[in-house]
Amino acid sequence: MDELRRQIQDMETQSPLAPWAKVSAHHVRGWMFGFAEKSDLLLVVSLSGRELFDCTTGESIACHNENLTWFNWGMLSAQGIGPVKGQRVRLAGVYGGGLNTMTKEGWVLYSIAPTWPDYRVLLCPPQTAIQHNLAACVQVEQHHQILAIGFSPTGRSFIVAQPHTLHIFAREPNQPI
Repeated sequence: MDELRRQIQDMETQSPLAPWAKVSAHHVRGWMFGFAEKSDLLLVVSLSGRELFDCTTGESIACHNENLTWFNWGMLSAQGIGPVKGQRVRLAGVYGGGLNTMTKEGWVLYSIAPTWPDYRVLLCPPQTAIQHNLAACVQVEQHHQILAIGFSPTGRSFIVAQPHTLHIFAREPNQPI
């Protein structure tokens, strides 16, 4: 295990493996993040309101600044806005929860802190276990705090959420799932 920890510490951040590409990075004040059902639409929740991103393009498509009456603390969910208005979106972030860390075809995201608080986010191709083939994985982000990582329900995009930055990755255009 010490050898694996050292190997992860030696990794450098680089571009994701094909068919993935980083499509955007946004300054956000979000503390909870969640994908709408069966979509690539990401709801970002902060004390000042909600913002919706299309993770296939990386664009912000809706924003509502208002109080927290739409947030359900017990279920870690919030009411959607814009195209997902009326839909309850499950969230992950500073208060818990979790997003999908594996796609249906087997791509996997790991958030690992080989030396706390130095977090690394690794993207691994299908049928790759980091314990047996770390060289096949790529470190896509490194930061002292990671709030959420995860794939969209469609498997076409994923996010890495840090306290002030949202990193959005998507499959390159015209790439099959």
